[in-house]
Amino acid sequence: MPHLLTILILLPFIGALALVFYSFAPPRRDEHYRWIALVTTVATFVVSLLLLRGTGGGTEFRFDESVNWIGSIGARYHVAVDGVSLWLVLLTTLLMPIAVLSSWTAIHKR
Repeated sequence: MPHLLTILILLPFIGALALVFYSFAPPRRDEHYRWIALVTTVATFVVSLLLLRGTGGGTEFRFDESVNWIGSIGARYHVAVDGVSLWLVLLTTLLMPIAVLSSWTAIHKR
């Protein structure tokens, strides 16, 4: 997948937007917020598992995305993952569903 890191960045943002839009729906229920958060975090973890297919090792970047953003001022969008940060991304995306599940019944209001 060519834009895997961008997808990993945007998935939680899309989940947050889904929660905001759901808050404006008239027949909203509190357990639906939990399910939206859980589905979003699990989807982010599953997509992050695709990073394991990256080739190479050592100090070079396994995934690297670099795109001109605002050419007139030389701004670029650049994200990359090397061997160490790959495991940190996987750990973070694994902890997100665990955090949502651990607060499943503990949080009743906000």
